[in-house]
Amino acid sequence: MSNPNRWFAAITSAPRKQPTLGTTISSLKAAGFIRPYVYAEPGTILDACDAGYIQHTERKGVWRNWVFAVRKALQANREFALIVQDDLSIHPHSMEVLEHLFDSPAPRRRGPISVYTPRGYSREHNDVRHPRKQPGIYSVPTDPLWSAVGFAWRLDDLIEVAHHPIIESWRGHDPQPGQPLSAACNSDVAIGLICQSLGMKVWFPTPSFGIHTAKYSSIPGHGSNDMRHNRNAEKPADFESSLFAQLYGCHPYLGSNNDVS
Repeated sequence: MSNPNRWFAAITSAPRKQPTLGTTISSLKAAGFIRPYVYAEPGTILDACDAGYIQHTERKGVWRNWVFAVRKALQANREFALIVQDDLSIHPHSMEVLEHLFDSPAPRRRGPISVYTPRGYSREHNDVRHPRKQPGIYSVPTDPLWSAVGFAWRLDDLIEVAHHPIIESWRGHDPQPGQPLSAACNSDVAIGLICQSLGMKVWFPTPSFGIHTAKYSSIPGHGSNDMRHNRNAEKPADFESSLFAQLYGCHPYLGSNNDVS
């Protein structure tokens, strides 16, 4: 059985044309993350927010808001942390499966486990032109990393990440001269570079534990997510069926283990 007291859960949120925060909160609670906390940009609609929250008075931007959530996770001092964006719904068995993966007696898995797998990472060689991977947990190249919708971390790994120089120096993949800190984006690229520097792998499951629920991106100018096919999960896990069975082919304590380094 999973243990919610082992976890800190955070949702980073920003204004959207069609808000999805409520769906994300409900999804995390259904998966056992009973006390998620929301870190919201100015203008985020929080009237029906069924969770604790902090709404920033000044815009932090996607990267600085993620860093803010990381620091709150360190303060909470739980064994594990889940930090997701506000347009994600996850399988209700996600916490139990994540705990199994982190607690596995196999060689220690350093680095974050994504709860969302975009189409490219669900294919062989991480290339949409190749066949779909067999169910399992796969490490992917981290330079560049593609997608940071939601990651689960061990606290000790997250502490190393939080003290990495990129945390304070990151301005985006291609920053413009004089741009404000709030304009820093490309969080996935930054996380990938940090993990690579620290010798950590980044793990993506097939099938994806989660699905994107937002039609429109919260990032100005990104438009509709319907046009970003390669970033969308391909055949994500069936929320009505056992996630263990979909990932392992059986309950892992009874046999198979498809972890791939």
